[in-house]
Amino acid sequence: MTSYLSSDHFAAASPNEAHALADGLENLLESDYDGDFYALLGRYQRILADNSRRDEWPALHEKLRILFLCGKAAPLDGPMIGIPVSIRDSDYFVETAKLFGKERSIAASIEWMATAWNATFADTGLWMGKTYEPVSRDTVARKTDNDSEAMASYDPDTTRIGRNFFRAPPNPDIIQTIGLPGLTALWHLQDRPLSTAAKPYEGQLLAAHLEKERAIPYSKTGGIFLANLGKSVVPEMHGKLVYQLNYRWPKLNPVYPMTRLIDEIVQIDEGIYLGQLVFATRHYSLGALDLPFLPGVPGMQLGEAYCPGCHAMGPEGEKIDYGYQNNGFFLMMDPLYAKRVYSDAAFPQLRPRPGETGYAELGYDETAALERPQAPAIVRAAARQREGRQMDWMAGWKDDEALREKFTAFILEPSPRESDGDVREMRRGDESILQMLQRISHEISSQSKYDDHLRHFEQLSRLFRCGVAPKVENGLFKGHGRKGYNIRINGQEKRAGKTGLVRRGRVLHRL
Repeated sequence: MTSYLSSDHFAAASPNEAHALADGLENLLESDYDGDFYALLGRYQRILADNSRRDEWPALHEKLRILFLCGKAAPLDGPMIGIPVSIRDSDYFVETAKLFGKERSIAASIEWMATAWNATFADTGLWMGKTYEPVSRDTVARKTDNDSEAMASYDPDTTRIGRNFFRAPPNPDIIQTIGLPGLTALWHLQDRPLSTAAKPYEGQLLAAHLEKERAIPYSKTGGIFLANLGKSVVPEMHGKLVYQLNYRWPKLNPVYPMTRLIDEIVQIDEGIYLGQLVFATRHYSLGALDLPFLPGVPGMQLGEAYCPGCHAMGPEGEKIDYGYQNNGFFLMMDPLYAKRVYSDAAFPQLRPRPGETGYAELGYDETAALERPQAPAIVRAAARQREGRQMDWMAGWKDDEALREKFTAFILEPSPRESDGDVREMRRGDESILQMLQRISHEISSQSKYDDHLRHFEQLSRLFRCGVAPKVENGLFKGHGRKGYNIRINGQEKRAGKTGLVRRGRVLHRL
């Protein structure tokens, strides 16, 4: 059992509430926890990312709430792997719902944001985490306009300026294709820093942090926040101590919806931090409108600029009530435990892919090499005897012009779906078609291990729709070309080469 969780970490409003929280934590650990929080939270995330299991969502939201209430406030430092666990709609009718004994209104219970997220980016790894970097007192003063509370709580050991990590989804569909480029343009993302000489933002970029980042595959960074220990802004938290990430300061140049966003984080196990998304439902800005004819002048706020020290109008001069609500949960996980984070039982969808940072650093290239099928020993020996040299059975075909053509030429016809596009783009670099199919097979296996969504098979479906049916005569494929090249001919397809053309049909490899 983890030593970080305790119902004593939450100041309950009554003894009954305290007992209920303690019982809830005990029941959760007894029923769900099997010694691995990475696996437990991975199971939760898969259910909450599945729109067909929405009837299970309320119970899981309650379990995540219990874990958060019982978690321990702890400062974060350096990069962390991240994944959204759930996203919830803001409830603008929550007070009315409480009059009827309901936790959420019917409108909010639709959970359209979660439904849309699950249908587009839930398992793509678009958001890959955050980093927390040292920041000077002068920078905090400048970014917060010398806010008295922010300056009083400044501590060089816990105060941090942070940024988010973003990554291109694998094999993106039309919507996913515009995800990262759209965020880059709208949120002013910058390229991943590769050395301490890079100054993506105003934090102190440490070499040790950059080294830990090598376990996290991402290409763009942005979405700036200031972080420090503080009391939760959500009324139901009763002032619980959390590590708070504030995106709302106007001089951080937040872009909507970050103009409404405050993240709150607690530690629940070694290397695992649970965060809640907190959005303002009142008195917020839609962002700043830049004034190109007045360079250097702050943009004009569209709405109400964030000002926590300001007071509302009225006889009491009370502080502004921003109507903060919980809008879901996310995880922060220490890269020191990256292999556990990326394990099949936890979050394999975040695992570095070939060519990404982290793939070689964490040894996935060596694992892939060991998993590659090898020709039987007798075949390898015969080949060496025949050619008098060692044959590379994974890449040796690249040295033979005829084999290169055989192993890389697609035989296609137009798909009945125009949206399928050119499937030849699916083949990476200089891999053969068989190696492409092997890679796709491995991707499907890792993605469908815990669910059976048809979307995981879309690449194979595209290939099938564009393929050409083979012709069979007397039980044999009708051949063409020299012996061993079984091809059905029904047209021509452009291809770089001496003639510029190659016959169209389906290549059928003889085993």
